[in-house]
Amino acid sequence: MIIIEEYSIKVNAAGRKCVEYHAVLCCPICGGALRVKDQRLRKYIGAGGADHAEFILITRGQCRNCGKLHTLLPDCLQPFKHYAVDVIEPVLDGNTAGCPADESTIRRWRNWFTRVAAYINAALVAIQSEFERMKLNWLNPLQRLRESGGRWLSRAMGRYVNSGNPLSRIT
Repeated sequence: MIIIEEYSIKVNAAGRKCVEYHAVLCCPICGGALRVKDQRLRKYIGAGGADHAEFILITRGQCRNCGKLHTLLPDCLQPFKHYAVDVIEPVLDGNTAGCPADESTIRRWRNWFTRVAAYINAALVAIQSEFERMKLNWLNPLQRLRESGGRWLSRAMGRYVNSGNPLSRIT
């Protein structure tokens, strides 16, 4: 899976929402070029709730070098979650007002985030030290992202997933 930040959502000739990517995409495992393999429908629930669930065509790309298949997920959607990031993120920040999800879903999101926060944090520290070659003057980049404003969840998950860390270990 690759989380994409540069995209736009369009409506295709068949009337389906689809994602148009604006960046050159490469494999997070080997760095090879991706070719479009296919598309699949992905259901998501926005602020309108489950009664207004929508579908969007998500592209899957296959690496020309290693052959791995990657789902190209826009950063407005959370991997393995039906709700959009802008619904989940405020709940994780403690704001449940206006959230269309029921209490059990909110509880699962909070439990999930409690479990994965340490893994994401460790990966962000490793990414920071390896790729940015910066001194580690803070050891909680996840908290730093949360304090930096909106879209922190999509930025954190994007950095975690796009660095080649498998989600299967933490979900």
